[in-house]
Formats: sequence, structure tokens, C-alpha cells
Amino acid sequence: KITPDGTVSTLAGALGVNENLDGMGASAHVSNMVYGMDCDAEGNVWFVDTGSWLLRKATPDGVVTTVANCPFQPWYIRIDRKNEIAYMTVQDGSTGLYQYDMKSGEFSDLITGQAYAAVAVADDGTLYVSHSTDNTIERVVRTGGWSRERLAGNGTAGYADGPFAEAQFSFPRGLVINSVGDVFVAGNGSWDVVGNADQSIRRLNMAERTVETIAGSGTPGYM
Repeated sequence: KITPDGTVSTLAGALGVNENLDGMGASAHVSNMVYGMDCDAEGNVWFVDTGSWLLRKATPDGVVTTVANCPFQPWYIRIDRKNEIAYMTVQDGSTGLYQYDMKSGEFSDLITGQAYAAVAVADDGTLYVSHSTDNTIERVVRTGGWSRERLAGNGTAGYADGPFAEAQFSFPRGLVINSVGDVFVAGNGSWDVVGNADQSIRRLNMAERTVETIAGSGTPGYM
């Protein structure tokens, strides 16, 4: 946990212990494949174990419990706090997006056959997903069922700002939405050491429908 003044402390887990075990603080064990996490309205931290296909939860005082075995390999998670729904992505292309109803404990598929990386939830319930193989950002809306539409990116891997339809992403990853509805996208960095063109954080300006770089570039490094 990192407080606003920069104080870092361990909420749960033990240094060097790579396994899943429920418990409190250091007696709770967490694997090294926790890829996504988010907080619910009560401040509990929900996280997915990608290697073990588990959905787990940590209370604000560090009590960790296993909530459910996921039906697919989860990568990222975002929680709709108003409706108590956890949305999770799957990158293998079997099920791209599914949900966990936090009240009933039931899983259901929303979008299948897509390789999604991350997901973000807007205040109105609209979902945004980064398509890791299509190199695009999609918007997923509930219109009776769920429908998807390409929001930004031309589908070709690269690094280019500009209008939504002309911009280029390269294996886009993490997403977050600010208070005015703009979507921020984290590039996948140097996942393949040198081949990824996108080493940046960029903003989808929803009012102007343009993609712009906020930090970073197409060059890996630390500065």
C-alpha cells in the first residue's frame, strides 16, 4: 500500500513466498502472478491470480480470502462499485470479457473470442477495453445485450498520436478514466525487450476525439 504522502507498507503476503494461502498480513500468501486489482466501495482490494485462475480479496486491514475459482484465466479486473460487478479480461481469445456478480457470486460471459488486456468502467457503466492483438481501444456498451465498437486505433501496431481513427497503439495495456471521461492508456513497454513501439502513457481526449501522449515516447528507458 502507498499512502498519498509516499509511505509504503505491505498489506499482505510474505517476501519470497510464491503461493496462494488465505490469512492475514504476512501469514497470507500471494503468488507472483497477480496482474490486476481494484477496490470496491468498502475499500477491499480485489485481485486476480493469473497463474492459478483465482479471484481473491484483501480487506483494508490485510485479511486475504479466496473468493472464487475463475472459469477462465483472468488478467485484469475493474469493479463497477455502483452495481457491485467485477469485470475481468482474458487474453487467450477464448473469452475476452466476463463478469462476476459480487452479490450472487455468479460468473457470466460478456464478449467471447477476443484477446483483451485491461478493462475500465465509466460512471455510466460503459466499459473500455484494450485489445492486445488488434492494437485498438474498444468501447463496450449495454444495448439489450453487450455490443463492442472500435474507439481508437487503426488496427496496425505502431506509435502515432492523432485522430481516433488514425492513431496507432502497440499491444496497449492498462486503462483508467478520469473525472471528465477521458481514457488514459499505458503502453506495454518493453515486454519483448526491444520490439514494442509504444513506451508511453497516452490520453484519449473524448471531447476532441484525439489521442495524445502524456508521458513517455516510442523509446524504452528510465528518465
